[in-house]
Amino acid sequence: PEIALRQGKLLASRLLPWARSGHLTVPRSADYVLAPTERGAIDNLRLTEADVPSPDEGYVQVRVEAAGLNFRDVLNVLG
Repeated sequence: PEIALRQGKLLASRLLPWARSGHLTVPRSADYVLAPTERGAIDNLRLTEADVPSPDEGYVQVRVEAAGLNFRDVLNVLG
């Protein structure tokens, strides 16, 4: 492990357990989007209900079971 000496103090990085208190609440509606309430912090992401039109003839609607954020998505939220 790496240790740093800063202003007379020894510092070491540590992994902490994830606190589930900040998890997202899924809306009751089946259709929702993940969008920031405002830019600047990842904590501003919220799941909000969305109106999704029925697909046109010859098209299908896909149900997403899981999704992830990549680094570019996070940068977009941060501004």
